[in-house]
Amino acid sequence: MVVVGPAVEVVLVSGCESLEDWAAPVAAHLMGWEQERMARFVKRDDRARYAAAHLLVRWALARSLGEPELALSLDQTERGKPFVTDPALAAEVSFSLSHTRGLVGCALWSTAPVGLDLEASTRRLQVVELLDTVLSSGEREQWERAGLAEGPALERFLEIWTLKEALSKALGVGLSVAPEEWSFDLDTSPIHRLLSLPDAFGDPAHWQFEQTRSPEGHVVSLAIPNPGPDPVPVEWTHLGAHELLAAMA
Repeated sequence: MVVVGPAVEVVLVSGCESLEDWAAPVAAHLMGWEQERMARFVKRDDRARYAAAHLLVRWALARSLGEPELALSLDQTERGKPFVTDPALAAEVSFSLSHTRGLVGCALWSTAPVGLDLEASTRRLQVVELLDTVLSSGEREQWERAGLAEGPALERFLEIWTLKEALSKALGVGLSVAPEEWSFDLDTSPIHRLLSLPDAFGDPAHWQFEQTRSPEGHVVSLAIPNPGPDPVPVEWTHLGAHELLAAMA
């Protein structure tokens, strides 16, 4: 029986690019297809983030299930999303991975699939050029009404973008649904209310959204399917890369 609690567990790991000694834990824990995929990354930082994310899901699942010696077998979907194939108790737990410059994250829940997305607030984006491909018409009206300046505009845009990415991950639709087909209420900060989504995905009110910042300022968004009246609790854990590496050594 799965022993994961009712809360969604989110673990964030900072500074993965600063460490070089990922080889030993990768060889000990990652499967052949994961090592092959990691080796395709040209940049060292990208390899480090991939290694950290795939070690993190093993550490987080083992901790949640109370199995310190848990050995996981993973596979991936056609879209490259990893999932647990063995043992069965771990396969019952949904997880969502995300990584960006300076931060790797994993969200776990045994009740239903959740979605996690994060972005570095220092990312260079031409926000104005992206609005039409990310915002719905209703969101665009709210955006223009707010009259955001350049700095706040980037922060607000990342909040919206990561929420839509988290929602698409929770639904498992990837890029098959365009971002402008979801519509959020942008009049609050943090954003927590979904106003509309395609009919095939049900009632927009049956979703809970959480947003926070990492200690380094990354925008972190979480999408949780929740048709009930009470909010699902979320437990946040933050680790340094050296702590994850020590745990997996």
